[in-house]
Amino acid sequence: MNYTPGPWAFKTKWCDQVVSDNGCICILTEYDGEGYPRTKLESRANARLIAASPKLLDSLKTLVEGMRASGINGPHLMAAEAAIKEAEGG
Repeated sequence: MNYTPGPWAFKTKWCDQVVSDNGCICILTEYDGEGYPRTKLESRANARLIAASPKLLDSLKTLVEGMRASGINGPHLMAAEAAIKEAEGG
C-alpha cells in the first residue's frame, strides 16, 4: 500500500490541516458528517492523531516484529496485527 510518506505534521493556518513535505494530507472541518459542530479542541485533537499515524504504524510494526522474534503470542499480538492490516487496507 502506498501512502504519502511521513513525517506528517499538524498545522493551523486558515484552517486545521495535516501536511507533509509533499503538501496537504487533509483539512479538518469543525463539523461532523451530519452538519453538527465539533469543538476546535476536538478538531485539533483529530488532526494531531492523524498527523501521528505514520509514526504510530511504523512503531507498531516494529513492536510486532519484536514480539514475534521473542516468541510472544496471544491476543495483544493478534490485535496489533489486525490494526496493521486495517491501516494497510487489508
